[in-house]
Amino acid sequence: MNDIFDIIIIGGGPAAMGAIQYLDFNHPLKVLILSDKPIGEFVYNSIKTHDTIDGLFFYEGKKPEQLINFYNKLIITKKIDYKIDFIKNIIKSDNLFILKGSQSKYISRQVLIATGMQNKMYKSYANYENVLYLAGKLSKSDLNNKICVVIGGRNSGTAAAIYLSKLCKTVYLIEQKSKLMCKQKYLDRLSLRKNIITVVNVKDINLIKKTKLQIKSISLTTPEKNIIIDLDYILVYIGLTPNSNLVNSICKLDKIGYIITDNHNETSCKGLFAAGDVTGRLSQIITCHGDGANAIYWIQKNIN
Repeated sequence: MNDIFDIIIIGGGPAAMGAIQYLDFNHPLKVLILSDKPIGEFVYNSIKTHDTIDGLFFYEGKKPEQLINFYNKLIITKKIDYKIDFIKNIIKSDNLFILKGSQSKYISRQVLIATGMQNKMYKSYANYENVLYLAGKLSKSDLNNKICVVIGGRNSGTAAAIYLSKLCKTVYLIEQKSKLMCKQKYLDRLSLRKNIITVVNVKDINLIKKTKLQIKSISLTTPEKNIIIDLDYILVYIGLTPNSNLVNSICKLDKIGYIITDNHNETSCKGLFAAGDVTGRLSQIITCHGDGANAIYWIQKNIN
């Protein structure tokens, strides 16, 4: 017989951490965090490309490692079970939630979805080994004397290009609009990086394959000319999409795919809560922390 948890939190990012930070010690509950990644891995790899943490009080301007250390200590202090497992589906039966993972099955009275968002796929690029969606995963040893192409010139894409330029030979930053759509602070940093080549007004991108799983080059079509770029890696930064597929059959989503919640962070399915980026709120660490805290307050109130 599987243990029955009071609360299962799915996700290991800021919303999940904000939730456990506000667990009430006076009413101890059986809590489990399930994530397909180690604590804060996605957050760490994302912040790393921006150099420092922005807009999180005592962590403002600090390195991402410091925030991840805080998350790890929080797990230990709150005595939370944290398990790495990929959850395949969730069903509700007799007021209990049954979660089927790749390793085990889990049962809980309340569930908090804090699964965040993921980068949008670009065409059929996801099948190639040298196409990535998170520049922070690449290290200097990966990028030594390499050429990278970043598709997408908003904040995250430009920040990724700046990060990569410090580690590799050349970076091409590709944007379909007539100019980069990022904040001025990124444009200022960009101007200092001599090995970043910006290409705007790109109307189409075509692949030139090296092998079945590798891209050798891309062909860019602009109003002025066609450009062929030989490359080692492609990084895709064309936007984000919510990780809500797990619950799309048991609660309401909006037309984009964000989970719809009330002021208590509860979804249309009683006992199922959602917090953070997956709800479509402001995508900032500080917002996710607060959203997780609000959700856990009402979850505990329901239980107690």
